[in-house]
Amino acid sequence: MTDFAGKSQKPYQKTSSALSETVSASGQMNESTQKALADIGNEMMEFAAVRMQQVLETQRAMLTCTSLHDLQKVQSDFYTQTLEAYRVQASRVMEMMWAARPAGLEALPIMTSRDYDDIPL
Repeated sequence: MTDFAGKSQKPYQKTSSALSETVSASGQMNESTQKALADIGNEMMEFAAVRMQQVLETQRAMLTCTSLHDLQKVQSDFYTQTLEAYRVQASRVMEMMWAARPAGLEALPIMTSRDYDDIPL
């Protein structure tokens, strides 16, 4: 891509110009960006509230355990559920962020997987 002076633009320059269109000259974000950020913030707050509730439920379950085996089972189940919840939440937020990207960034690829030969041997 070339700019008005005929010089070649680097990909990061295209990205930065697309991002600058999201924020007006007065420094205020456009309405769609504000809504997207508010939606992501609400999603994160709901997730935090659910996680706190699950932590309290797990603590209650741990207090009722009568053996070490029961305690380990409750703790193991909690960690398994927590890891899955965070994986799902991270994926959900990434999708929300991708959907809210500025108009000039459609050409950027979604980096959800690694290339076959990206690890040097």
